[in-house]
Amino acid sequence: VFIEDYTGTWVKGAPFGFINKMKLKELYGDKVVVVSSHNGAKDPMYLKEYDTYAYRSGIKSVPSTVIDRTYWAIYPYLGSDMGQYLRYGYADDVDRALTQLPVASVDVEGKLSDDETTVNVEAKVKFGFTGEKDNYALFYLLTEDGKHNDLWVQDNGMQDYEGIGLEDAEPLFDPFINGPEEMKGLVYDDVVVASKGVHKGIEGSISSTIKLDEVQTNHFTFTLSDYPIIQDNSKLRAFAVLLDTKSGKVVNVNECKVKGVETGISDNTAASKAVEVARYTADGQQVSQPVKG
Repeated sequence: VFIEDYTGTWVKGAPFGFINKMKLKELYGDKVVVVSSHNGAKDPMYLKEYDTYAYRSGIKSVPSTVIDRTYWAIYPYLGSDMGQYLRYGYADDVDRALTQLPVASVDVEGKLSDDETTVNVEAKVKFGFTGEKDNYALFYLLTEDGKHNDLWVQDNGMQDYEGIGLEDAEPLFDPFINGPEEMKGLVYDDVVVASKGVHKGIEGSISSTIKLDEVQTNHFTFTLSDYPIIQDNSKLRAFAVLLDTKSGKVVNVNECKVKGVETGISDNTAASKAVEVARYTADGQQVSQPVKG
């Protein structure tokens, strides 16, 4: 299941997205793939291609999510049934999406070049049928974990939910409900920092001649200097997404850690020290390092 999380540092409801991603990783592990698109040119993690796609697709209110480009405008954490604040309703939407069986598998590998200037992404797609079909294409993404900057300010409007019991039902909300309206020091994971073909896929990336269990291989290379929002090459992940170009729906997706140099930070926004307000486990315990979902 491919989940696109639309958010922004200017979005007061963004904490719903933060908590939603934690819950998804905890409950579903590798059954779901989540990427966060920061929208609005004033956001320091803004990526023009994805923002343009979101606007043209009708996503004009954030926070919001899209599941498999099939289920649209789903509010993070609350899910389709936004009236029940004290339960994790988003799981109902994910469970519904998980009932859909894909017609193809996707494998992906991403490698950082020796000089750290490019990332080559290789996708291998295997279909479960034979036929002539011209309605499939791939698009590619890079995301980055651990993005931070001392100067970034996150708008936080969660004080409006004080007193309804939300932080008791889900302790992960507590630092936001009881936090300031402008928060600094947050660390952002799963942020889309590079993309290609997000709207309709890359033409010619999948052959129209499809044979059962035959692997189709495609490559794309990202030139990292084209994406100045990237801070740390060692925290990049690569994604290959198989799209049905006629319906616009996502068929399948896979992700991997980009292999390559594991040290060295190239912060193209501003020199800063990693400052994190807090990380919490799903049971509300503060931890010093990220916890695998």
